[in-house]
Amino acid sequence: MSISRRVFLTSGASTLVAGTLSRFLAPSILIGESQVAAGAGQFFVNVICSGGMDGFFAFPPLGSRFGTLKAVRSFSAGTASSPVFVGVMGSSDESQFHVPGVLSAGIGVHPLLQTPYASDTLSIGGMLATGQGRVVGCVGASTHDGSHDSAMATLLTGENSWTSGSSLHWLAKWMDDAEMDPVQVWRLGKQIGYPFARNGPLPITVEHLDSFAWNDRGASLGGSAEAELSHDLAKELLRRQTRLTETEEKTRKALEETIDMVDLVSPFRNEVVRPDYSYRSPFRDAAKIIRHLALSGSNRTTYVQITLDNFDHHSAMNENLGAYLSFLNREIGILQAELAHLCWDRTVVTLVSEFGRKLATGAESGADHGYGNNLLVLSGGLRAGVALAGSLPTLAEIQGGYVVTPTVDTRQIYYEVLEWLGHDPREAFPEYTPRVPLRLFA
Repeated sequence: MSISRRVFLTSGASTLVAGTLSRFLAPSILIGESQVAAGAGQFFVNVICSGGMDGFFAFPPLGSRFGTLKAVRSFSAGTASSPVFVGVMGSSDESQFHVPGVLSAGIGVHPLLQTPYASDTLSIGGMLATGQGRVVGCVGASTHDGSHDSAMATLLTGENSWTSGSSLHWLAKWMDDAEMDPVQVWRLGKQIGYPFARNGPLPITVEHLDSFAWNDRGASLGGSAEAELSHDLAKELLRRQTRLTETEEKTRKALEETIDMVDLVSPFRNEVVRPDYSYRSPFRDAAKIIRHLALSGSNRTTYVQITLDNFDHHSAMNENLGAYLSFLNREIGILQAELAHLCWDRTVVTLVSEFGRKLATGAESGADHGYGNNLLVLSGGLRAGVALAGSLPTLAEIQGGYVVTPTVDTRQIYYEVLEWLGHDPREAFPEYTPRVPLRLFA
């Protein structure tokens, strides 16, 4: 089964769908947590911050000091008193900038990731401090040329060229080996193609939309003015589908039967970024999906991919990335709170990007494409230990003073995630030989 035949649920600003397959998005009040069925299903939420994001933990920006301080930190993995170095690029005397402490909610984490959204949520820094998070440092692909497309292809395929949907796609290999059916695979996000358009299983084209046209922001009237994709339009599109495969026809019927049960969701507006920029929250959609499946006693593995765009900060990096980190901190905190007493110990969240950014500012207070990056793994099932997995470089180990050389292959993280989920990772990565294990999970 190819990846294109699976059900992908997409969401975004000014679009329909909190979850079109609403029977899998039932509100949690329908089944009380005290009535949870005996299930052992696990949930893998893969968050892809497209554009080359950095700045989570080890590298800039660090609050308002981005542009003057370039944060380069050296940790001794496995020790309780790992030192943190914050140095001005070009200086070789790390002792000037030594700040004692450990990677925790109080140090080593961007300030905007340290404050909980509400009293019943944890910040990302709080998850790191309580053993529910790991920073994996110096992560990179086996090859790198600085191109977004090729770097993302390597991230999502494990190969050096774009092979999405082919037999080389590690996600497709894993899903086929695990015999996952459509309701176990969900795709959420912003600006990644919209309901029934590029990424869905149904072959809808512009010709099917009459006066509507698809663009990168969703369904638009006359190709310019944004318009919500209404229930009636969605049902009409479904009725027009012909020559579908057996799987696609089953999907079409399921969507047609359930679409009236889904409310239109108003866009979630993030005023911090800019007044006209609105984010629907795919994290809250993910929480609904996972809660319903967990409360229903699912024994299967569910994959949820959340893709977020616009992390390519060549300018105004401190301001823009700070707003994005605030969004991630809030929404991931809410996701964790929704699952905390239900299935957080059976859920893993990975936050990844195709590459990092240089440890130097440009003319417009941004950073150009780098190489090595930092990944974040969050779960209630992590092995006890320090919050850092892998290693981070010292100033002397930075290429040219601003490029981080990876020491951990990105595939190693996914390899260990699949292993924890109970699947044979060698089926997904047949040509990858693991190096030193990170031992992320208990």
